[in-house]
Amino acid sequence: MAELSDHLKKEHDAHHDDRRHEAIRLSGQFHVLLAQIASNAVMLRIMKELVTRTSLIIGIFGAPSVANCRDDDHERILHAFKARDGQAAAGLMAEHLRVIESSLNLGHKNSGSVDLVSLFSKK
Repeated sequence: MAELSDHLKKEHDAHHDDRRHEAIRLSGQFHVLLAQIASNAVMLRIMKELVTRTSLIIGIFGAPSVANCRDDDHERILHAFKARDGQAAAGLMAEHLRVIESSLNLGHKNSGSVDLVSLFSKK
């Protein structure tokens, strides 16, 4: 839980400092960290692939204000984990994914350029 909390602090700072690409990268890493903590190699492999794909889609098709996840979504999910409330965590994650999906416009590319190197680099 401490590792996830530390990660959320970095993600929060990136959101609030308008470092969009860093926020997208860190947001995706949150999901990968969850799979690592679960010690499930299959889930980890799937999550890494999904995060790469969705981060790319959000970087290209998301509104400029979209940085992958709302600022407090991951924090609320973490609180549900800490409370050992699996039902709440599942509900929060489902809502989280619906919000992300609704923020995409797959018919039009983002007007700004997308720097794929910075989007996927590990800093």
